[in-house]
Amino acid sequence: MEEELHDIMEGEAPEEDEDFGEVGEGEVVIVSEVNEVLQEEMAKAPKKQEALEEKKVIEAALFISAKPLTAFELGKLIGVAAPGFVDAKIQELNQGYEKIGSSLLISKETAGYIMRVKPSYADAVAPLAKESEISKGALKMLAYISKHEGIKQSDMVKRLGSTVYQYVKELVEKDFVEKKRQGRTSVLHTTQKFKEYFQS
Repeated sequence: MEEELHDIMEGEAPEEDEDFGEVGEGEVVIVSEVNEVLQEEMAKAPKKQEALEEKKVIEAALFISAKPLTAFELGKLIGVAAPGFVDAKIQELNQGYEKIGSSLLISKETAGYIMRVKPSYADAVAPLAKESEISKGALKMLAYISKHEGIKQSDMVKRLGSTVYQYVKELVEKDFVEKKRQGRTSVLHTTQKFKEYFQS
């Protein structure tokens, strides 16, 4: 039986069998067509697996990263230079999350893509998210900036010391604060992400 199955897969029909009898020309054609279909499906399989692996790498990168990642950065991880390809894979991931009713989503922000909890679940885990994502020093600096929206970074340094640079850098990288150049200094504003996290 194994030899006969091998012959069919190779496009050859068994000459004779005590149960099936002699195979006619019409049956050989059918076997040949089935073989072609099987070969086509087998050729597609590696591509499907490759696409699956690319999505898994993107998902893993976004899961482990504390900061947003651009389509270019994610593309480098999977060896693809086209940002549109990465955008499409992220859309597929989000569709998958939606299909299974996941509490996660991948959000596109100014600094890039980031994995986060859906708004409907945010309140339940907000205390943990706020504590884990931002250092205590940066949290204090963020509170100061939110109280003085549009403050110059140079003025903050004069009032709070040079540690301002370190914490502002952290806040900008994590997309809680936006810097806009003004002369020799920068003006600081809180972002939409800040509003979602701390004012919801």
